[in-house]
Amino acid sequence: LSNLKIMVYTLDNVGLELCKCLCLLGIKKLYIYDPRKISKKTLGSNYIINSVPSSPDPSRIDTYCANYLKVLNNYVEIEIMPLLDKYNRNHTSIIKECDSVIVTKLVPYMNPIELDKLCSINDTKFIMGICYGFSGYIFSNFTKHTVTDIDGENLKKTHITKIDYTDNETIIHIHDK
Repeated sequence: LSNLKIMVYTLDNVGLELCKCLCLLGIKKLYIYDPRKISKKTLGSNYIINSVPSSPDPSRIDTYCANYLKVLNNYVEIEIMPLLDKYNRNHTSIIKECDSVIVTKLVPYMNPIELDKLCSINDTKFIMGICYGFSGYIFSNFTKHTVTDIDGENLKKTHITKIDYTDNETIIHIHDK
């Protein structure tokens, strides 16, 4: 853990919580990228920003959050990424040195398909975890990672209808269809 270098794109609730946990774990370096300006619209999706700065040019979300993250663990290097070009090319040198790139929100200024290709070329792990309300999606590309299926059972898609807790166990009920 102390040698991991991780890049996180977007700092809404999922991205910020992820960065917070990574800082508390004590990774070596955390690259963050969310160039959006702080506005009334972004206040509800980021729990550490309580108000829009009164300056005429509000700061970027990643700049504001970097200060919060640095306080959590002085030993973790926090670096704010430069603005992206259309093909994420100006982040290539950073992607090469990272162990993992994580995307937590689909945004118009970033192309996740191109980013995944860049990660594959540079043998960097790519994870995209998106949360929409009560639904979540995870895509991962670990390039040279092999998954072995133990039982060959077909996967099925479903959703959880109810969760019951007893003293000894948690019971998860799934939709029949």
